[in-house]
Amino acid sequence: MLNTELLQQEHKLAIVNQIVGKLERAIQKGIVNHAVGGYLTVDEQHAVRILRSRIRLLQRIWCSQYGSGSQQAIAQIELSLKRQDDGTLITLGNRKHSVGRLSCTACENTYESGLPQPLTRLCTSCNGGVQHCIRVPKTEVLEATPTQTPLGEGEGPCRGYKPTGEGIVVTEPVPQMGVRATSTDRLEWICDYCGVTRWQ
Repeated sequence: MLNTELLQQEHKLAIVNQIVGKLERAIQKGIVNHAVGGYLTVDEQHAVRILRSRIRLLQRIWCSQYGSGSQQAIAQIELSLKRQDDGTLITLGNRKHSVGRLSCTACENTYESGLPQPLTRLCTSCNGGVQHCIRVPKTEVLEATPTQTPLGEGEGPCRGYKPTGEGIVVTEPVPQMGVRATSTDRLEWICDYCGVTRWQ
C-alpha cells in the first residue's frame, strides 16, 4: 500500500513538473520574442508574473498535500488566503511587494537561521492576507544645545571677519541653538488584504 502511494505521489509530481516546464518555456519564448532592448512593457511584465504565479500555485497545491514541515504549512496558509498570489504587486515603503506570498522577497529579513528569511506573517486582524514587513526610518530629537557659528571666513572656529565701511573688524562668535538628533528605524507590518498596520 505504501509503495502504491509513493508511486502516485511521484506520478503527480512528474505531471506538475511537466506543466511547470511548459509554462517556463512559454515565458522564455515570450521574453525573447517581445523584449525590446532587453525590456518588456508593463503589460508584458504583468503577464509574466501571472504565469509565474500559476507555477507557484501548482507547486503550492502539491506541497499542501505531499510536503512536510514548514513547506506544507506555508503552502496551506497561502492557499487559504482571501487575497491569493496572482502576480499582483503593491507598493509598500519604497519597494514593490508580492501579494499573497509569505516568501515575498521585498520584505525585511531575519537571519536567525543563518539564511535570510522574510519577516512576513499571516495577518492577525483578518486572517485573510499577508502582513508584509517594511523598515521605516524614525528620527528622534534628543536635546537642543547652544552652538557657536562664526561669521564670514575667519581664523579658528570661534572668530570671524566682517567687512565694514571703515575696514575690517574682528567679530565675536554668534551663539545659535543647534539640535542633536538620532535616527532609528522601526519595523512595520502592513496587510495586503485589510490594510491594517502594526509595528514594533
